[in-house]
Amino acid sequence: MEHDAGGECGFLRPSGRALARHAPANDGEADGDADGSTLEAGVIDNNTGGIINVTVISTLAGTSNTLDNAGTINVADGGVVTDAGAINNLAGGFITFAGNGTLTADDDAAGGEGSVNGGTINFNGGAATTVTVSTGGAGTFTSSGAFNVATDST
Repeated sequence: MEHDAGGECGFLRPSGRALARHAPANDGEADGDADGSTLEAGVIDNNTGGIINVTVISTLAGTSNTLDNAGTINVADGGVVTDAGAINNLAGGFITFAGNGTLTADDDAAGGEGSVNGGTINFNGGAATTVTVSTGGAGTFTSSGAFNVATDST
């Protein structure tokens, strides 16, 4: 699925879930349709200028291999960003958590992939909020970019 600014997102919404038909390459804006929804695709590429908004208690899930982010991923309270492969926040990419959340690479524990941050990850939830960063297997979290944690966030 290609998504350009101003274009149609092309999501199916069976049973209240947002399901991408193909590996999305996002150059525009994509939103989970409602709180508690899931957007899943085999491979997720959020290109420069692309914006993905993960709504309250919703999930952005890569089911095959590798989520690459060079744009912006905004994650509302309780949101989850997960992938069966690696998660790469590339230079110029932003992942911002507005409350509690989860960032998990290799969620199937099958390949030892990890997370690499070359961009900026923000934990902006404040008091009593936690973002869990993990890998399901032997992978690691590596950061050469910015990692910002708001006062009282963990």
